[in-house]
Amino acid sequence: MRLLALETGATVLGAALFEDGRPARQVHQRAPQRQTELLAPLVQGLLGAAAWTFNSLDVLACAVGPGSF
Repeated sequence: MRLLALETGATVLGAALFEDGRPARQVHQRAPQRQTELLAPLVQGLLGAAAWTFNSLDVLACAVGPGSF
């Protein structure tokens, strides 16, 4: 199973890919109040680096907390 995890609730924007429960790739970027503008390119770059496509994902997970999302 392939999972994309997102964290947008703090000043650091983060995304990670997991395959069969193990971390595959991760990226984070300091982005105070810029998560909305930076999230899509960050995810696109992460998926490209792993040679995955959005359609190859089985699960999308995100943190629930303060922030834009």
